[in-house]
Amino acid sequence: MPPKFDGEGSLVDYMVQFEVTAEIYKWNKNGKAKFLAISLGGKARDIFGTLRADDVRNYDCLVKALRQKFDPPELAEMYKVQLRERRRKAGENLPDFASCIRMIVKKAYPTSSDFIKEEMAKDHFVQYFGNGQMRMLVSQARPRDLNSALHHAMELEAIKCSDPDTRTAYVTNVKDKLAKKSTDLGNKEMKVLIMALSEEIKLLKQKVETKERTVNSLNPNSSGLFVEGLVEGDFTEMLIDTGAGLSMLSIDCYKSMANPPPLMPVTCRLFQVDGTPLQVIGRTLFNFEIGGMKFKYPFAVLNMATSAILGFDFLTDENVILNIAQREVYVDGYIIECYTKGAFGVCRVKVEEDIVLLPGYEQVVNARIDSGDKSFGRTDSIIEPLKDVATNAPLVGCSLVKA
Repeated sequence: MPPKFDGEGSLVDYMVQFEVTAEIYKWNKNGKAKFLAISLGGKARDIFGTLRADDVRNYDCLVKALRQKFDPPELAEMYKVQLRERRRKAGENLPDFASCIRMIVKKAYPTSSDFIKEEMAKDHFVQYFGNGQMRMLVSQARPRDLNSALHHAMELEAIKCSDPDTRTAYVTNVKDKLAKKSTDLGNKEMKVLIMALSEEIKLLKQKVETKERTVNSLNPNSSGLFVEGLVEGDFTEMLIDTGAGLSMLSIDCYKSMANPPPLMPVTCRLFQVDGTPLQVIGRTLFNFEIGGMKFKYPFAVLNMATSAILGFDFLTDENVILNIAQREVYVDGYIIECYTKGAFGVCRVKVEEDIVLLPGYEQVVNARIDSGDKSFGRTDSIIEPLKDVATNAPLVGCSLVKA
């Protein structure tokens, strides 16, 4: 009698075993259908509810129903993703890892030849079974298949475990030292450390609560690289922004269209650089034209001052090349003229603390930024050295010296 199949194991492996059993007992298709039907249990029995009474006694119908439920070809893409993400888990032995890889490859590429499947399983195993040195040694052995790669890997792992220089005793020794160091600390020292830590946490909390926050809204008068175009037939000024993850269109432009396309809801949330959420109304495909070239691309519609933004998604999908110096963009060999708009502002940065900047190093400081009569509040800023100043001129700051 063939073993039971409850839907938990591999259907492919079970059917191989069932066919061998049927060959030994010389069952015809009618007999195979009866024995297969009584061998099903657990979740596998659920297929009876999807079959007609005559199909339950039909071997081909039973096998087809089982494959549709437990090994459908539509799941091949899912198994391909599993294969790409599969790595050797902590504590997982090599035979189990190799067996899992072989099973996923079979399900991910059911129509490929056995040779191709074996090569893919072997390559994935060699790439992810161990560290770089062990992978190199197994690759240099040129294993002919997955089993050969597994044997080489097991030999290397056995050698590694037997080598006293690579045992985990070092980790245990470090843990013992840390535990001893912690025990040696007296109660007085521990109290001092806890009090100092509490004070630091309190200061950080106060800093977060009192810190002024600046919202960088999209300003139509800010400087940037613009291109003129048509969106659904309407003239639109578009900002080219590599910092925007999505291409965007203002709600005012959308409402001014004669026949605006219907918007689809957006499930993801969009944020500005400073973490401020953007009010996204929807997203859909728009027909637009720049430099005589026509495109159909999805834009997110939201409440913003800038008419339209060509974001990083469009620039990468269409292989756009920016030539900022010449005020041009190149798309598929075509040159589209652009222009800059707005003025680059000059801000005064006020730092209210002593800064020691080592040569060639950067430093983050909390500073107040003012531009004319407008203050942007306090923000974390990076002070970085300029090569030109460092090599061609002395750097002089206000200083107080003792006479």
